[in-house]
Amino acid sequence: MSLIIGTAGHVDHGKTELIKALTGIDTDRLPEEKEREMTIVLGFAFIDLPKYGRVGIIDVPGHERYLKNMITGVSGIDLALLVIAADEGIMPQTREHFEILGFAGISRMIVVLTKIDLIDEEIIEEAIMQIEDLLEGTRYADSKTIKVSSKTGEGLSELKQVLDEVICSMPAKKTSGVPILPIDRSFMLKGVGTVVTGSVVNGILRLGDKVCIYPRKLTSKIKQIQVHNELEKEIDAGHRVGVNLANIKVKEVDIGDVLSEEGGLFTTRLIDARLEPRTDVNVKHWMRVRVHILTNEILGRIRLLGDGKYCQILLEKPAVTWFRNKFIIRNYSPTYLIGSGTTLNPAPTTHRRKDDRVVQLLEFREKHNMEEIIAEEIKHKYCSQNPVEKIDNFKKTLFTPDGEFDSVLKKLIDSGTIKIISQYIIDKSTSERIKGKIIAELESFYKMSSGIKIGMPKEELRRKIKIEQGLFGSFLHELDEEVEIVKDKVRLKSWKALLSENQLRELEKVEEISRKEFCSFKEFNREIINILLEGGKIVNIKSEFFVHKDTFSARKLAIKNYIEENGEISIGDIKRILGTTRKYVVPFAEYLDEINFTKRVGDKRILCGGG
Repeated sequence: MSLIIGTAGHVDHGKTELIKALTGIDTDRLPEEKEREMTIVLGFAFIDLPKYGRVGIIDVPGHERYLKNMITGVSGIDLALLVIAADEGIMPQTREHFEILGFAGISRMIVVLTKIDLIDEEIIEEAIMQIEDLLEGTRYADSKTIKVSSKTGEGLSELKQVLDEVICSMPAKKTSGVPILPIDRSFMLKGVGTVVTGSVVNGILRLGDKVCIYPRKLTSKIKQIQVHNELEKEIDAGHRVGVNLANIKVKEVDIGDVLSEEGGLFTTRLIDARLEPRTDVNVKHWMRVRVHILTNEILGRIRLLGDGKYCQILLEKPAVTWFRNKFIIRNYSPTYLIGSGTTLNPAPTTHRRKDDRVVQLLEFREKHNMEEIIAEEIKHKYCSQNPVEKIDNFKKTLFTPDGEFDSVLKKLIDSGTIKIISQYIIDKSTSERIKGKIIAELESFYKMSSGIKIGMPKEELRRKIKIEQGLFGSFLHELDEEVEIVKDKVRLKSWKALLSENQLRELEKVEEISRKEFCSFKEFNREIINILLEGGKIVNIKSEFFVHKDTFSARKLAIKNYIEENGEISIGDIKRILGTTRKYVVPFAEYLDEINFTKRVGDKRILCGGG
């Protein structure tokens, strides 16, 4: 694990000279940069610190014309060096870069006062007072200021020592979860192929890994990994890295794309976010903006929600982001810094502007941890009226590359707070409520039918419960001790308790008689017959007669055995086998034809193979 240092500050305040003095590396590599003596694109170097070891450095442009490149570089740093020239003090780009560092969520800063060899002590002290005023009341109020001269070397040893101390005190980056490399440069290297560079912000990249370029979703394989001019087999979060990709043309990759594992990330064109504008900027509804996410700049529009504290951003192109990922916002034209946003839902639906439930949800997400959010949202206090959610859909709204969602979800499942049913996530109380509603609907159905129906149509019951088919089937399975499915109906296993004693006696009588002989519908209570039919206890032979299912199966088998032995069967043969009159034999034979068990050929019948 490593961390990355990045510069910031006004043009010509000595950022590049400082890095060269610290590392011996000139980060200005373009001829135009050499000619104009001004950084235009991102430059890269590294420094070996006594305790911590090797650390990457990103040098950013200071000119306002190249602010986009500066923001791209800031997206990959952990510690900022705010460079201020002692002879000029704090300038416009100093302040703008300082604000961007804060909006980007950079946690630590060291202020470097350069060019102290050009001026006297009094002006240096004045510059230091300006710096104190700039830092006061901000997250960087306790940042150290180091006075240096890149020409004479004064203060460089102290700066290295402070860099070492600060970096050693910073928390390690997470290497769990999916690898993420936001691309800030791509080029073709003769004899090697396409190379992309960037700062690994999460996970581990390994030689030979299959990878994917988002949002284009181009698949490739890592051929080489290079860190600070040395080949590596694997590299983790916090390193500047160059990756040689197989089967990818350089024109297919651009700054702003993201390299990760296949299926590890998803893209979005809609983001719900916490809006943090500058105090002097008035953010308007439907304002067109430039959104800087990771190393990408994407045009979009802001839809303010509620009183404007939260917003929904509609992007003109797909982007990669995740829960609580920070991004920078600039005005479309003229280009000025608006502020920043924090992604609170990377996969939302379109909202109505004045939907209070959405604002409450975003506020809850902003203030609570992942465990509290998952547990609360599954209850859907602030979301839709649907009491359940598919895991994949819900995970996208709380996705973080380190896999926090999965670990917290497992904890909640193990504790019994929530449960997974058929790829749906649901809280325990809602699960019990739905199962209770299923039982209650069935009991109500029996009461309305005076207990004479064996079951409620399955689809009718599902519509009353208002849940999807797959989930409904899973709930019925969980209730297998209390309910059962008979054909297309759902019944309570205790349904007989709802029948009167007379109904139960008649039910048992009909079932017993039909086991012995064919019966006519006219001889019994039709409601009792319907109960037995719905329950599959008896078989309807044509429209007049019925017989018990066990008796039907036995007699059908006897006919099958006879035909297999003799090749065919006549009505007379069936009559002898069944031991009953022609009144029942003919309808029985015709029914066997209808279910494709037998086939009539003249006055004989042969086996058909169906039924």
